Amino acid sequence: MCVFFTHCTKYGTKCQVWLSQRLDAVKKWPTHPLDVIIRWLKSKQKQLVVFDLGCGDAKIAAALGDVHKVRSFDLVAVNDMVTECDMAHLPVEDSVADIVIFCLSLMGTNITDYIKEARRVLKLGGVLKIAEVVSRFVNVKLFRSAVCKLGFDLTEKKELTDYFTLMEFRKIEKVENKRPFGLKLKPCVYKKRVNAIPHKNFIFSCSPTAMGVSRADQICGSAVDAECLFIVLQLVKRKTGRCIRTNVNHARF
Repeated sequence: MCVFFTHCTKYGTKCQVWLSQRLDAVKKWPTHPLDVIIRWLKSKQKQLVVFDLGCGDAKIAAALGDVHKVRSFDLVAVNDMVTECDMAHLPVEDSVADIVIFCLSLMGTNITDYIKEARRVLKLGGVLKIAEVVSRFVNVKLFRSAVCKLGFDLTEKKELTDYFTLMEFRKIEKVENKRPFGLKLKPCVYKKRVNAIPHKNFIFSCSPTAMGVSRADQICGSAVDAECLFIVLQLVKRKTGRCIRTNVNHARF
């Protein structure tokens, strides 16, 4: 279980601040890939079981709850529609979902575990949808290939805008490689403006030093204000007894 999930469970209020800032940032985008996914789901005639992983405020469930059976999962439950959990360990049985969605939600460093868990809960032939920011991919072709090696076929790929890419996979029987190379994303960066307090705005990438912290315990950095960064680092130190080295790139907004 990742350290950040543990802290979100224990210190939900502080983590809700971080998640609220993320939601405020994405609301300002001119095109949101989630709207594209919702339109796609609306076109489906048959009622489907849809899992929205890293759902935020459960927009899919709010829009389509009377059309499909939508289950929403995230680190912190911001409303009653969200089940609070670690996306690498969903509290559901095997092969129950028709569709699994990761929409701008692959935030951790253990992405392989997230994809494997998505495959576990999908029915054979079920659909995996991944929407992400183009700039986060180190190598998008290698990323797609790695997902396929985990037991999927690539059925669709398209650029929604210059900023977002959408890819669709279908679950197959064969798993070629349980730990494929290439499932890596750069830290997700968004901006938070705090006019009243100077120098609180910066972009950072955060990962533990090699002091016994496993890769699964790493934190994927984001752009938040200094107060939220301080909270996260203090929680990690309190939980693990280890200090975290951060690489901070200051920026003026």
